[in-house]
Amino acid sequence: MTPPRPTPLLDAAIAALRRREARRALALVSRALVHEGEAQGQGLAVLGAALRAADLPHAALETLRAASARRPTHLGLAYQHARAAHDLGLLDEARAGFERCLRLAPAWSPALSGLGETLLTAGDWARGWAALDQGNRPENHKALPLPPPERAWDGRPLAGRRLLVIADQGYGDMVQFCRLLPPLAARAGGPVLLGCPPSLARLLGRIPGLTAVFTRPPPAHAFDCFTVLSRLPLHLGLKETDLPGPVPYLRPPPTLARRWAGRVEALARPRVALAWAGRPRHARDHRRSLPLAALAPLACVAPFVALSPLPDSGSPPPLALCPVMETLDDFAETAGLLHEIDLLISVDTAVAHLAGALNRPVWILLPFTPDWRWRRERVETPWYPSARLIRQPMPGDWASVLARVRDLLTRWHAGSPHGPPPDPGVA
Repeated sequence: MTPPRPTPLLDAAIAALRRREARRALALVSRALVHEGEAQGQGLAVLGAALRAADLPHAALETLRAASARRPTHLGLAYQHARAAHDLGLLDEARAGFERCLRLAPAWSPALSGLGETLLTAGDWARGWAALDQGNRPENHKALPLPPPERAWDGRPLAGRRLLVIADQGYGDMVQFCRLLPPLAARAGGPVLLGCPPSLARLLGRIPGLTAVFTRPPPAHAFDCFTVLSRLPLHLGLKETDLPGPVPYLRPPPTLARRWAGRVEALARPRVALAWAGRPRHARDHRRSLPLAALAPLACVAPFVALSPLPDSGSPPPLALCPVMETLDDFAETAGLLHEIDLLISVDTAVAHLAGALNRPVWILLPFTPDWRWRRERVETPWYPSARLIRQPMPGDWASVLARVRDLLTRWHAGSPHGPPPDPGVA
């Protein structure tokens, strides 16, 4: 049966969600439910999505549990219910919800991606990589256009054939998964080439085992088959016990490290860099990024090196910042700076991955429901031995996170500022 068309108010609510205007979407869908009815479940699914977007996770879950129980075959309700359960860390309920979606719509990519994220968060990597790979659409998030599908690598030994690996997903994913290029080159049995964004080429080109790096589509005769970088965990059967592998697995060009050593020499120790915002277009940026004003509790600590762009508001920032963004034109430059920094404090963005890849100390500030790679409750992560995770104790509670950071930094400054940073995992 063809689902009913959304009503005008629901249309407007959906459009507001796409513009990331959560509160407006919530107001519109509430009016729609009063004046236009539930549209056979669509209205309640949109209500659940709006509650989730407005950071009201408990209300979203309560609404969606009840609605999906009344309409067990409604795909939108089942999906939003699964997402709401995942938001609150209820992984068994989330997994059951995504599996219900796939019974209703086999091979539906949003449900496969959600199931993959849930399985990986729970530590079921074998099934998680497979589901995430089936759900991902790398053609929408890749560094280069994908070659024809008949040239896709099937994972079998290359026997001398040339494999082009195309970096896909976000910059953080690219930094995280590029560690798998050397083991791929060692195992695959043929030359490995990499296609990546220009801003990563200088840094990733230093990875051992790569034959060539492209920032534009290579000619068809330059390679025999291709895959995408995010598929390497599946190709290699990556297990948690395989991590972290050799670290650091990225290194800045020595000339850049020396140049940045001269630039930051005058800064007092400890030298702490701060990254409070990620890419605004990221689907979950409203949960992972911090407004600059939220950093006011850190004003009592020494100046920070700013690795996020300062807003053009004209008002002074709430803490002392040394801006360097205008001189960081690619990831190799940023790596050179991080090499000379004693600690990076960052939200979940690419620079946090970069610090981990360089094996530099980094505290990663995480929302209550972080990305799958950070699992649940842990202070450490197998991906990056030098990283420590400081998590929201409840949804939206950045105040507790920043109070913890302030206390740790104050202790460091009062104790041994030339020594390593304190470990957030130690009371």
